[in-house]
Amino acid sequence: MKVCLSCCRSLTMLKVGTYGCSWTAGTFETNFECWPDYLARMNKNIQVDNYSTGGLSMQGILYLFEKNRKNYDINIVKMTSQIRHTFIDETFEIKLENKTDNYKCLAHSPEILTFNAGGHNKEHVRGPWKARNTMSMYRTMFEHHNEDYATVQCQALAKYFKHKADFVFCHRHKYLYDLPQIKDVIDFDEFVVDDGHHFGPAGANLEAQWVSIRLDKIIKGLYNKK
Repeated sequence: MKVCLSCCRSLTMLKVGTYGCSWTAGTFETNFECWPDYLARMNKNIQVDNYSTGGLSMQGILYLFEKNRKNYDINIVKMTSQIRHTFIDETFEIKLENKTDNYKCLAHSPEILTFNAGGHNKEHVRGPWKARNTMSMYRTMFEHHNEDYATVQCQALAKYFKHKADFVFCHRHKYLYDLPQIKDVIDFDEFVVDDGHHFGPAGANLEAQWVSIRLDKIIKGLYNKK
């Protein structure tokens, strides 16, 4: 589903920012093919910049959103799980890598340290972090994880994103966020390729088609304001 070209004739090339975790960034196993990547492929008249990385918490997503949202005509946020923690070192610089003529993604950033309930592999620790310290941090965080505390924060962030972003959705946490979820749109289990519920290329393509329909409506709204 391509963006309505008639809506874009009177506009310069629209810039779209996307934000999320590996459900938006893609994974190494899938060659980082993801729905923002496919969104750019099927809509050559827009620039898509993807500020997502694996394991990012909702607080991490918020940070990158706030740092970048004003640079874009349209911002799209995909929520993640509430059982995550992210640390971003003060040396972190936001850098994007060119992937195609109209698609960029966040460069690998060892200054971002992510924890989730799936475990922590100290062998992957790089940058300013010390592996022995990160293991201690991980154990402490999840030994004292307060589900209600985390859920209240993430639900508040969902409300904030709905107010500030142009489209907000989730992967499979509708019960938590009361947002549109891709699990209701496609045959979810057919396209999941791992235990982390990530999509392969076929699922990412379908997800991009669904987002593109929403994007078309947003662009029409922008066009009508001209």
